[in-house]
Amino acid sequence: MEGNGRNGLDQALKQLNQAQRRVVEELEQSLLVMAPAGTGKTNVIALRTAKFIEAGIQPSQILCLTFTNKACYELKDRLTKVIGVKSKGIVVKTFHSLCYQLIKEEAKALGKLSTDVVVIDEEDAKEVIKRLVGREGLLMDHVFEYIQSLKVYQMGRRPLDSSLVQEFHQSEAALRLLYRLKNSDAGCETLAYLSQYGSWLYLEYQHYLRHHQFLDFNDLLLYADECLSQKEILTRWQSRFAVVVVDEVQDTSLIEYYLIKKIAHSLNFSAFGDFNQTIYEWRDSNPVVIRQKIIEDFSPLCLELSLNYRSTKRLVMLGANYLENGKQVGLIHRHLSPKCIESASDEMGTAPVFYEAATKQEEMNFIIDHLKYQRQEELANTVILTRSNRQNSEVANFLQAEGIACYLVDQLTLFKRKNIKDLLSVIKFYLNPYDELSLKRFLPLFGETIDWNQMSHPAYLKRYKEYDLRLTDFFRREAYQEGEPYGLLKKVHEEGRLVIFDVESTGLDVTRDEVVQIAAIALQNGRVIETFERFIKPHQSVGDSALVHGFTDEFLECRGEEAVTVFSDFLQFIQGALLIGHNVGYDMKIVRSHMGRIGLIFEGMIGVYDTLDIVRRLYPNLVNHKLDTVSDFIGVDHEPTHNAMDDILATKDVLLKSMPRLMQAHEKRKNVMAYYQEKLNPVIEQLHEFYALIETKTPMAVLLTLKERFKHVEEDKVENETVEQAKFEEFIAFVEAFYRATLKRDNGLFMWEVWMRLLEQLSLSSSELDRVMKDQNKLAVITVHQSKGLEFDHVIIPFLNKGMFPLDFQGTNQEEECRLFYVAMTRAKKTLLLTRHVKEHSTSKREKERSPFIDYLYTMAEGQMNNR
Repeated sequence: MEGNGRNGLDQALKQLNQAQRRVVEELEQSLLVMAPAGTGKTNVIALRTAKFIEAGIQPSQILCLTFTNKACYELKDRLTKVIGVKSKGIVVKTFHSLCYQLIKEEAKALGKLSTDVVVIDEEDAKEVIKRLVGREGLLMDHVFEYIQSLKVYQMGRRPLDSSLVQEFHQSEAALRLLYRLKNSDAGCETLAYLSQYGSWLYLEYQHYLRHHQFLDFNDLLLYADECLSQKEILTRWQSRFAVVVVDEVQDTSLIEYYLIKKIAHSLNFSAFGDFNQTIYEWRDSNPVVIRQKIIEDFSPLCLELSLNYRSTKRLVMLGANYLENGKQVGLIHRHLSPKCIESASDEMGTAPVFYEAATKQEEMNFIIDHLKYQRQEELANTVILTRSNRQNSEVANFLQAEGIACYLVDQLTLFKRKNIKDLLSVIKFYLNPYDELSLKRFLPLFGETIDWNQMSHPAYLKRYKEYDLRLTDFFRREAYQEGEPYGLLKKVHEEGRLVIFDVESTGLDVTRDEVVQIAAIALQNGRVIETFERFIKPHQSVGDSALVHGFTDEFLECRGEEAVTVFSDFLQFIQGALLIGHNVGYDMKIVRSHMGRIGLIFEGMIGVYDTLDIVRRLYPNLVNHKLDTVSDFIGVDHEPTHNAMDDILATKDVLLKSMPRLMQAHEKRKNVMAYYQEKLNPVIEQLHEFYALIETKTPMAVLLTLKERFKHVEEDKVENETVEQAKFEEFIAFVEAFYRATLKRDNGLFMWEVWMRLLEQLSLSSSELDRVMKDQNKLAVITVHQSKGLEFDHVIIPFLNKGMFPLDFQGTNQEEECRLFYVAMTRAKKTLLLTRHVKEHSTSKREKERSPFIDYLYTMAEGQMNNR
């Protein structure tokens, strides 16, 4: 073994307790390991992975899945320490990042998506919904929740129809939403709208995302499921791995489990987690069902880790007592808990404190005094955990009034701050010229130059659609060539040279992978006049990509030529031509990148068109826009076969048969473009100046330039300029660190390639809490959900009243509320402070009922807590 070597591994194994060692050394059987908080789970996974590699499994054949970025980074770090350089070959991903990779690699085979798809966040998704709804007065958060719940419900079932919608309306997720909506006027209006138009809105929303090359987070699951439903794709992914490890399995939703099951079928499978920490049943996690399905599907050996290395003896005993009492009242499932949980430490530690105040103000005064006099120097290691964001804000207001430095996660999320998203939208539009959301976001920065409301008025949008135009067309310089977006295509089709091309490669990472085949045909007057088909010897193995294109390392070694020779000849072939491809964005990027790595520039063509974009505009209602689907619909002479030359000939037929339909609105498009050209030209020219910066300057320099250019607009909208400047500087520091780390790994990248990697990481980062905690010596005030996977020396849990923690309204899952409190208390390493208040104010008549969770702590732990 590398890293610390064979002796280092032996030494690490000697430090394991008996239960840990049994897990590490069991390599033949699938495992289900119950691993409560603090029992050394991550170390056990890393050492067991090392044993697999020692037994002859290749690192690239091991897939480790986690459910948070933090857990992913921790596991990678532990693997590096245990295994050394070989750990870089192990596939360690969050579940959503694996789905993203799968979708990008299989986009062509699936046919619905581009390989250039962009993952949008919740805020942008709501903006899409708001535009589609086109009316005020609805509770947009709940409309978004409805769409996402319906999407999750549809997965693994059948295409959406009225009967499926009716089934969904009787589901637990829909009923929970119903309970929350029916008690207010706005909620009732929203409910009425969703009852009548919900399924229509869902379909329109999905169509909009596909049309603009967007995915939301649940789309990652939806399309990954569609991909793995195709036997050829499923076989390809199953053959990649020999070992699949799932960490934090209790966070797995049912649809995520089904995806894991597909990939891990017949492989060595292991799942680690603590089902008593399942707190995501609202997103379709179900601890009882998931555990049972793992047992049925994989027949695993069930093992337990029970020694806690995180917390003091008192805190571990308290947690064990809580679980036992939870079982007694039926809120903790008996089969979900280990037989015992014990402390590995002999240190008893400080007794947990429960304080009961007369009023909420007195409760907060007690906490404030505690922080001032006992935790003033330890704020960064202290946390206040609440049940909801609303409670967070209330606590923060009390603390800030007393001068205690604290932060809320929502206030400090860098990548979601409006000013930063505004600047990033310019870069996003450069990388994806169909990105209408980014266009709408940055246009107000140009001041009063553009009347966006007029351009995006429903009447105008309807007219643009009839003319096969998009709003984004008006902001592309090349769209004004020859009078309209397809004017150049019309001209070259009639009297010039068209080149239709396709490439195959070693993978889907355009910044790292290599082209192995280029195939092309040249057309004049609709007839093929010349062909080009060459193979390239790659510097890396084709790996699993051979299962897609069929070209093995041996074949390419025999038939392939040097890249510089093939690319130089291809540049001659396309000189002065108009390039065409189906889903051409990927092909253009990887050719440009590969050429750049060998000192060539991808140039000489007069423009580029994508038949995928054309058919999406002309035939928007097709079930998908795969080349074979479109070919069947149009009727072509050459059937696509996934052979590059056959597909190029099919693309030629699709283009030629679509031209008459596309040109029907030629003059109308020219009139519309002429109307906007003079008005929009200053903005277009400014955008191209920015594009030049993006291609040549560092990301930091680009962001600083954009901020300075739009300074007068942003300053008018900022309430606290000092805070915003500090946040911007923090973001610049983050970008610089990412930039330097990226170039250290891959020196010589184009700047646009660096931006692609940065934006991909930002889009898949669901939490920045760890970064904030490291950088700021402040007290964290966060919800229990936000604390998942974290640990603190000192934990404070306020508002322990029935109705506040646990929440208590119709539709609340009390079993999950019970588990949620368990997660909260097990974040503590040294001390635990629990508080409540009897009345809201001293004049209040109604007394509040104490949280039953306090009783679960007392019953079997008498004398373990100080009741103040």
